[in-house]
Amino acid sequence: MVSRDLTWSVFRHLVRLGMSDRQSDLEKGRAYAEDERLSAFYERHLVDECRYRAHERVADMVASLARQGSHWLDVGAGTGLVGRALEIIGADVVLAAVDISSAMLDRIECKLYQGRTQADCRQPLPWSDQTFDGALACGLFEHVDDAGPLFRELARLLKRGAPFIFTFPPSDAAAAQGKGLVAHHESDLRRQLEASGFAWLEQQDWPAYRDVRAGWVTYRHVRAERGRS
Repeated sequence: MVSRDLTWSVFRHLVRLGMSDRQSDLEKGRAYAEDERLSAFYERHLVDECRYRAHERVADMVASLARQGSHWLDVGAGTGLVGRALEIIGADVVLAAVDISSAMLDRIECKLYQGRTQADCRQPLPWSDQTFDGALACGLFEHVDDAGPLFRELARLLKRGAPFIFTFPPSDAAAAQGKGLVAHHESDLRRQLEASGFAWLEQQDWPAYRDVRAGWVTYRHVRAERGRS
């Protein structure tokens, strides 16, 4: 059992020792996500130490769009930060969580989540066509180098006209570089999203978290909509 007194930085160093230098930054980032030993430190590091706030903004966006009792898919749900933020503001939605890390899913403590599925979101997901009234992906696309397959899968899973809220670090977010994170060009994501049957409706930049060296790191929050045809 790993002591909870270990700091995140020390523990990450211990995990890194078992990784190969031949792994890409993305592979290392996914290794962190899938290592069950890290789940105990993830939220404390992200929210308390980095003052992560993106999930609160996404929750506000979802609450403004979601119909009462509607069913939403939380892609890359992690420990359920968005769901907990929705619960705090009194949103009446039903959430299904999907994440590559079963250890993260096991730490969800939020009554809005009525399903938890361990799966790689880059692969086909185990739901029928047009299952969900909406979808969100907060803090996911910095771990996804090619968003096309996920956009296409969400187009299959969402009902026509359903909203899709997601965040990504724009290409000028220098703090994302070299940390196992992917910064995206908006034009590339927009092209992939629209090719998958979505409309890109609006975007806003918000401070997502505080990096020790770079200060506040800005993420782009996007509201999209599944096509109606």
